[in-house]
Amino acid sequence: MKPRNPVACSPPLKKGGAHVKTEKRKRQMQKRELKTELAAIKSKGRCDFHSGLCF
Repeated sequence: MKPRNPVACSPPLKKGGAHVKTEKRKRQMQKRELKTELAAIKSKGRCDFHSGLCF
């Protein structure tokens, strides 16, 4: 019989997990969403008097 590869069944290689977005990625997404919202407000020429934003 051929010997098994000890690296192929190594326990550290088997540890895995769910793919989760990092905090950095979450912040980037929030910044990007905010920019698009502000651009939409600016293009419409709306004023939001509750928040004090006027474009």
